[in-house]
Amino acid sequence: MYRRGGSGRPRNTNDREDRAIRRVATSAPTTSLASIQRHLPPSRHPVPSRETIRRGLTEVGLRSRRPLRRLPLTPHHRQCRLDFCRPRATWSVTDWRRVIFSDESRFSLSADDHRTRVWRRTGQRSDPAFIVERHTAISFSWDTRSSLVVLQGTLTARRYVNILTPIVLPMLSSRPGANYQQDNARPHTA
Repeated sequence: MYRRGGSGRPRNTNDREDRAIRRVATSAPTTSLASIQRHLPPSRHPVPSRETIRRGLTEVGLRSRRPLRRLPLTPHHRQCRLDFCRPRATWSVTDWRRVIFSDESRFSLSADDHRTRVWRRTGQRSDPAFIVERHTAISFSWDTRSSLVVLQGTLTARRYVNILTPIVLPMLSSRPGANYQQDNARPHTA
């Protein structure tokens, strides 16, 4: 870090400590300020405050931000999605209205504090190193809204089949020519 000399309080950290702080924050982006403070050399006295560490990281463009949260997709899932999309790229609205979609979302009925934060630069939001993956209510849609199926616990293949039988099968049988589309999540393909 380049510092211009001038009036004001002298720096509490030297260049070596600044490099150590940056190294810890970039090698483990979810590290807290307190943990970075503990990684400084033990002979260091007084220990730089958390605010000093935060200011030093801000000077080099690292800010504490909430991580992007999304479902984990394996390369196989990505390929399956592409394989589904390419042949249907020219479908009309009429074609798509024959499709019943299924989708899951995670709902937290209790307080979810989202206290996990990551040290990253502007523009790095979608970088896989700064993403926290999350996992599951199910909704089925046919050109309109449908009822929401709320699950307690994890969605498994067995639970998914138990949901399909009373909800999707009647929906499919009442709509001749309909297609059922799922998103290749593990419980759907097991």
